[in-house]
Amino acid sequence: MRAAADRLAEAVALPCTVCEALADGSFLVVHTAHRVDDGVYLAPVGYRFPAGAAAQFKARLGWLAPAQQAEALEDWRPVRQTRTTIMDRGEMARDIAAARARGYVLSRGEFVEASRPSPCRSSTAPARPCSWSAARRAPRSPARAARVARALAAFAREIHAAIDGRPPVNFPAP
Repeated sequence: MRAAADRLAEAVALPCTVCEALADGSFLVVHTAHRVDDGVYLAPVGYRFPAGAAAQFKARLGWLAPAQQAEALEDWRPVRQTRTTIMDRGEMARDIAAARARGYVLSRGEFVEASRPSPCRSSTAPARPCSWSAARRAPRSPARAARVARALAAFAREIHAAIDGRPPVNFPAP
């Protein structure tokens, strides 16, 4: 997976992190593919995102069957990290449904505020047993963001194939 993350970082010209979901619901950064960019939020290996970290949380729930998603959302206790953090269960459920339809998650500054006026934006794709993310503080064009997200999802498919992963039934292929 490290080699795939490194290729992804080069393909999208951003650093990418690989997070493993832990039993307590938090997410551990297990690999960071470096790509020098001064406008990028970068979590180092060993950093532990809390259970409600937007991108990783949505990727984990987007992977689940609808009944499991509903149960996880019932147990969800939102914590406002930034001014754009989703705090409403209905809004989170809609965002997760949209992510599942796309095959990747978009986080619009819900966990990290940038030092600039624009929020930290990230794209995340679930790949069992990990999720992959690429993030940038400065805004990108919608076309660029879509290219990053498609590349991210393609690498998730590559990992599924390499580890004989089993995406959920009807999980979209971007």
